[in-house]
Amino acid sequence: MKNRDERLAVMNDVAKSVIEKQRGKHPLYVFPFGKPDGEGNETTVHRMNDSAWKKARVRAAKKWQKKILAAGS
Repeated sequence: MKNRDERLAVMNDVAKSVIEKQRGKHPLYVFPFGKPDGEGNETTVHRMNDSAWKKARVRAAKKWQKKILAAGS
């Protein structure tokens, strides 16, 4: 969080499982997927609201919707 205050995040089972799988992979960060720094250490993701992320969320939502509709048939 920007102001360093702790917050409660209510998650569904899928989101919780993703967080749990990430635990322990990095001593400080949950999602250390950024480009490696000069020493080869993983860094955090800095931007998650640029156009690439927005397009990926749209694609994921469409794929999920098709899967739900197919399962309901």
